[in-house]
Amino acid sequence: MKYNKAQGIVLKKTNYKETDQIVTIWSYEFGKMRVLARGLRLPKSKLAGSLQDLSLVNFEVTGRWPTIISAGTVRNFKGIRSNLAKMAPAFYVTELMLKTTADEHPNTPALECFLDFLNVLDHEDNLEIIDVALHSFVLKLLDHLGFGTEYAQNSFQISPELFETLKSLRQADLKDIRGVTIAPNLAYKLKQTINQLLEFVLERELKSKAFLTQVI
Repeated sequence: MKYNKAQGIVLKKTNYKETDQIVTIWSYEFGKMRVLARGLRLPKSKLAGSLQDLSLVNFEVTGRWPTIISAGTVRNFKGIRSNLAKMAPAFYVTELMLKTTADEHPNTPALECFLDFLNVLDHEDNLEIIDVALHSFVLKLLDHLGFGTEYAQNSFQISPELFETLKSLRQADLKDIRGVTIAPNLAYKLKQTINQLLEFVLERELKSKAFLTQVI
């Protein structure tokens, strides 16, 4: 029986049978994958504390249908989980990772970008800076998936100034996002263009968008 060790972020859990759950994890080694966690809903489950949503975890799976046999938390991003305003963008980027990426296709740059955004969200309390970081993350993720700012320039009517702003956000280092600003006259059109890009890629709106617009 083959055992595989991996590290990734827990995106969501879905109930399965009476006590089990299917855990969706975006891992370095295997990309987005669904694994079975037996007995995870039991009060005495040893895995429950190590498989919280939005946690970076080390885990080990075995079997033809990958089943988790061990897991340990590397980082749990407590600053996000304890703040409702931060949970909205967290839900949004999680849904993006779920719906824009194929199963079992590793994409280290996309995962690193996701981790960088969660790190910003974990430590940053200024919602305007979080909003800028969110724009930057979305553009970076789309770029990793083949939909760069040049695609927006060619597909939508945007000004040269807006194109340069999109490009700057895509290239920005999320670790230094406090140094990035958006001209007030471009803010609305920027958000509109990013939403257009996402709707083209997904062919629908994200469910978490409504919650996000109430916060940011």
